[in-house]
Amino acid sequence: MKIKRYLAIIICLIICLQLVSAINAKAQSISYYNDNIKKNQMYYWRIISISDKPIAFYDFSWQFRGKIDAENDTYIVFYITSISGLTIYGRFIMGNFTTNATKREIASVLVFSIGTWYPGFFITKNLTQEKQWAIANASSGWSAGTLNIINNTHNITFDYKQGSGGNQNTTLTYDLNSGILLEGFYELNFTNYVYLHIKFIGVEEIPETSNPTNTFPIGIESLIYIIPCLLIISGIIVFLKNKRNIKEFQ
Repeated sequence: MKIKRYLAIIICLIICLQLVSAINAKAQSISYYNDNIKKNQMYYWRIISISDKPIAFYDFSWQFRGKIDAENDTYIVFYITSISGLTIYGRFIMGNFTTNATKREIASVLVFSIGTWYPGFFITKNLTQEKQWAIANASSGWSAGTLNIINNTHNITFDYKQGSGGNQNTTLTYDLNSGILLEGFYELNFTNYVYLHIKFIGVEEIPETSNPTNTFPIGIESLIYIIPCLLIISGIIVFLKNKRNIKEFQ
């Protein structure tokens, strides 16, 4: 009887592991971004010009992380540590400031955005969807303004000027082949006139072994499937144990 019980547990465990493996493989095969945008890559942009006012960094939880002080002819660095669906997460370095953040949070801080559309350093492969998001945000609400989308053979540019709701000007040019931001510019003039102009200069691949913060053999997302599998196995063990106890009682 014990042999049958252990055999059932082993079979269930194998099935669960196969299921998790299949789900992970499927998830990894779905990519919203170009193959050039991937984990363990370090991207560099040169700061052409920047105002002398510090930039406050607030994440999407409205937690203040510090102020960015940077100068002309220095660099912005973004090292991708994970990509999950549309979310790109990584290490952001600019001037005296370093933090871990999503590309959407960084886009919000640097004003490489239109309303709640935060393309930032990268756009997806779905240009139709990107255009729709940009147009929708430039057409209504506080971010309503004028938007010119300029398409040529190699690049796409979003040139935005906010209307009566504010005075933001943002121009973003992306490489159509990779989806990487080639040139970004914004200016605002509220209590102070602030601006930032950057250009892409290159990318460097960093071996995964040199990134000690990403050494987990299984992604966190896998726990969503592993935990139910463990519960199922536990249920089977309890069921078999109760069944044996009933037989012994009879």
